[in-house]
Amino acid sequence: MIAHLYICDQSFVYNGQDSDCEVERKLLEFKLMVNRAKLYRDNEFYFNNNQFTNTVILSNKVTIADVLNTGERRLGRDSMNLFLSLFKICKKCTLSKNELVEYLELEDETQCNGILVLNEQDDLPKSHQVISTVKGWLTFRRFYLGKYPGNATYFLEESKKYFTELRIHEHNKDKYLKEILLTHSRRIVAYLSALNDNFLLDYTSFIGDLIQFLPAFSAKYGLDDASFEGKKDSKFKCSFLLGEGKTIEVYCEPHLKMYADDVGNKNQHGRIYFNVPRKGDEILYVGFICRHL
Repeated sequence: MIAHLYICDQSFVYNGQDSDCEVERKLLEFKLMVNRAKLYRDNEFYFNNNQFTNTVILSNKVTIADVLNTGERRLGRDSMNLFLSLFKICKKCTLSKNELVEYLELEDETQCNGILVLNEQDDLPKSHQVISTVKGWLTFRRFYLGKYPGNATYFLEESKKYFTELRIHEHNKDKYLKEILLTHSRRIVAYLSALNDNFLLDYTSFIGDLIQFLPAFSAKYGLDDASFEGKKDSKFKCSFLLGEGKTIEVYCEPHLKMYADDVGNKNQHGRIYFNVPRKGDEILYVGFICRHL
């Protein structure tokens, strides 16, 4: 799916409260987000420079033009270079604000649209505003992955972009994931997000073992349940390819539990099985995404 990401005069408009330092921090996060998104060819940037330099970006009605043209250095060089780089990295867009708002609603399994903003804007559709940080971009892309999951092969290939702390076993393409993908895609994305963003960090700081940690983790992030019994059953073993012909055998018995599907039907179970991590690990291995092993 291609994401069309729009930048216009509203994208950087001052929120009336940030200090210069806070605005600059947000601009630098914006730059990191652009750099991350441009690693993948399915993110296209569009820039409407109509009235763009007249946008008030700092206190005392300081505009982008003021920042770029005056000798008074209100922002650092990296922030100034970001504005200049937009002409190079973006395709030109001539849509008016009203046309853009209408265009944002267009979507299907091949494309989606969003407007990049430093701060949420009241007069733009909230569902299509992308808060311009790496986290904001991930939230946007994960939402559409859950909404338009495609088949198991597509879903897992896309997951490599948006869950970089996870290694999901390739056998899920052919066997396990397809059991529940179409009925649980939104929940799978939510559960993988919790695993990717929080599991290893939270576990490292947790006082206690994995058996104690799992129910606390599931409660904290609104998951149905999680458990680990330590059965040592061979069916939980997975061999992951590390590259250059090297493999690692991983035991994936701890699991997150889903008790319902995306529309709330009860007794529609799903499981995400992963390895027993050591505190301080940086990668979590996901062995199975399925109904139940």
